[in-house]
Amino acid sequence: MEVIITYPESWVDIKLEKYLQYYKQIKPYQETEDYTKKLIELGAYYFCDIDPTVLYSLPATTLDKVNSRLVKLMESSELPLVKTFMIGETEYGFVPNIEEISYGEYLDLVEYFKDMWTFMPIIMSILYRPVVKKFGDSYTIESYNGTNDARIELFKHALTMDVVFGATAFFLSLQRDLLNATLTFSIKKLKTMRDPRVTAVLEDLQKNGDPIKQLQSLLAMTSPSSIK
Repeated sequence: MEVIITYPESWVDIKLEKYLQYYKQIKPYQETEDYTKKLIELGAYYFCDIDPTVLYSLPATTLDKVNSRLVKLMESSELPLVKTFMIGETEYGFVPNIEEISYGEYLDLVEYFKDMWTFMPIIMSILYRPVVKKFGDSYTIESYNGTNDARIELFKHALTMDVVFGATAFFLSLQRDLLNATLTFSIKKLKTMRDPRVTAVLEDLQKNGDPIKQLQSLLAMTSPSSIK
């Protein structure tokens, strides 16, 4: 039996919808002994269109090639930000200055990033909106007026994973930078306080612990409502 295998050259070849299907199926196996087996099986099915019943009837050399291609693909998910792209006749642009996004954008992004892959089409529809003006390398995009159902559905089917991985890496990196800056500033300020509760938490933070949870604990201790 002749089997024609189409390998994705990069994440540009894979749509968001296809990746979400793959992610939903692989997630239950992430902490199991079958993870590696399922990684190959599901990756081959969703990214190379190879049915599992066909996969294990392939010659060992072909199976090794499929595996190496998938591993190479998975290892290349750290991608640069794609600032603009076209879908049909519409150009979409990443938020030009993410540090100056509206409060509504920020609240929605933080909320949807709590379950990132479930809500990825929504996240992308917030981060990328139609370009309304261009001047050189600069551009402005459509104002944010809440989520757009039509764009969410369009992105789910048409958006490629190079755009998704680049945007999420950029946004999460920014979040980490902001958290680290806030954490450093908070620690400097809190070290000047003489509250033994604060001292205890600071000592624990410096030894180990989750910075986000610890920072939340520190902020809760020193918020106006906690001071009596």
